[in-house]
Amino acid sequence: MEGVQALRDRFWRGLQDQFGDRIVLNGPATQRLPNTLNVSFVGKVGADILGQLSGVAASTCSACHAGRIEFSPR
Repeated sequence: MEGVQALRDRFWRGLQDQFGDRIVLNGPATQRLPNTLNVSFVGKVGADILGQLSGVAASTCSACHAGRIEFSPR
C-alpha cells in the first residue's frame, strides 16, 4: 500500500499546485487511508472541476445528494 499512498500524495500535491488555496484537504493530513483522497474545492462546483481533470475518476457527492448542487457550509 506504500505505492498507493505515494500516488495519492503525488495527486494531492498536483491538485495543490493547480488550485492553490482553492482546494482543501478534508480530514487529517496523517492517519488516513492510503487509497483515499477527500478534498473540497472552495467556491466551485465539483463536477466542473472534474471536467477539467483528464484521467481522473471521482465522485462529487454521496448518493443521498444526487440531483442537487449546493455548496457545503464549510
